[in-house]
Amino acid sequence: MITFLVEPGPPLFEISSGIALIYNSAGRYKDGLKYKVGVAIFDKKSPDRVIARTENPIMVPEYEWELYGHVNNVVFVEGMVEHENKLLLYYGGADRYIGLAYWTTDL
Repeated sequence: MITFLVEPGPPLFEISSGIALIYNSAGRYKDGLKYKVGVAIFDKKSPDRVIARTENPIMVPEYEWELYGHVNNVVFVEGMVEHENKLLLYYGGADRYIGLAYWTTDL
């Protein structure tokens, strides 16, 4: 896999272990171009230092409306709302649709 795009998604948010950033990335795989979502955690005292990062993406294109559209194989998180101990993630699917995913965690 060759990654050629990484960009921030919704605004940063604070968690007990640091500052969390949900980010979008695109890479070229054997079966083509794919856009995925990951999370990086930055140190609160030295916010230029990454202390953790998801080894695997938290979101990958898997539903038909994420796999096929204007640009195939796309999930791209752009908005986030915290509601009732859930992070609601608003994202684009295949550059054609808007989806809502949620992440339940102890923030």
